[in-house]
Amino acid sequence: MFITIIFSFFVLCILVSAILYFKDAYIPKEFISVKGEIKFYEERIRWRDTIGSPKNPEISKTYYVPIAEYTYNNNIYIYKRKNAIMLDNPDFNRKMVLYINPKNPHDARHRFENK
Repeated sequence: MFITIIFSFFVLCILVSAILYFKDAYIPKEFISVKGEIKFYEERIRWRDTIGSPKNPEISKTYYVPIAEYTYNNNIYIYKRKNAIMLDNPDFNRKMVLYINPKNPHDARHRFENK
């Protein structure tokens, strides 16, 4: 019984994470493309506690999250994906195409152009 509850909880967590990820990855037809420019990168380090004590954290490698800027109807907006985009290296030459909802320009999605 207890194992079934724990297993169901983990499956539910994975399902919710997948729904949130694919919601941001999907670009609806009514969205329009705008030119976005990566302005800076946030440097992040993901770590977790391996034995329940902050004295012994397990540190994974650093990753970078691009922060982009775009203009729509003469207003400037900042784009940062809700679910982190994890890049190994900051690359300001990388081209990001942003797609926005014209009814709500804060609602944006992205695609990276192939090099």
